[in-house]
Amino acid sequence: MIRVETATVYKAGGRRFLTLRAAVRKAVRERLSEKCECDYCDHDELPGCPTEDLPCKYHDNSERAQKIQRRLGRLFVTAFRQSKEAA
Repeated sequence: MIRVETATVYKAGGRRFLTLRAAVRKAVRERLSEKCECDYCDHDELPGCPTEDLPCKYHDNSERAQKIQRRLGRLFVTAFRQSKEAA
């Protein structure tokens, strides 16, 4: 049997997510991409370029980058919950 149900949907980055956690992860990735300082090299045009791309402090897989992502995620969740209570 097919039926219609209403569900809470969270929007982030032009997409809809069924969980707040997934929406927050997407929002964090977008915010960090805006501040990205990664050094990418076009290997075809610059033959003397290093063989790997150099990630910035937001995109390397260090503990610092993970800490930044967790903190920013907590800030987004807090801001969302406060705006929901105010409304």
